[in-house]
Amino acid sequence: MKRVIAILAILSLVLSGCGLQRIKEQKARFTEVNNQLVGKTYDDLIKEKGVPTGEAKLSNGGRVVEYFNSSTETSGGGSYSTPTTTYVPNPNGGAGAWVQGQQQQHIPVRSTNMVCKLNFVISPQNIIESWKAVGNKCY
Repeated sequence: MKRVIAILAILSLVLSGCGLQRIKEQKARFTEVNNQLVGKTYDDLIKEKGVPTGEAKLSNGGRVVEYFNSSTETSGGGSYSTPTTTYVPNPNGGAGAWVQGQQQQHIPVRSTNMVCKLNFVISPQNIIESWKAVGNKCY
């Protein structure tokens, strides 16, 4: 049993490491794609990202354009069995017995709102000057 637990612990560490590496790679790719847009035109931005969800004018004649998306991710809701050992006393006062069984464990349903707000600063000459992303689901 100890060997099984050790193997499961090592496997979970390896898998979580792979997940973290995948997230780092996605973030690096997201950053690279958006950095490549800096210096390009507003038309190039629309060709790459589509029509913005919002826009605000700046006092210098430039603007900030926003790409916003949100979704709800739901997880959990399942159940699993765990082995249990229960002592059952003898009603006649004699020695009781240990009985093996299974107990159902329930995983609660959890919903998380996932958002990303991606803003690009556009110069008065329609050139992308910078970008910024805020949220928990940008890459």
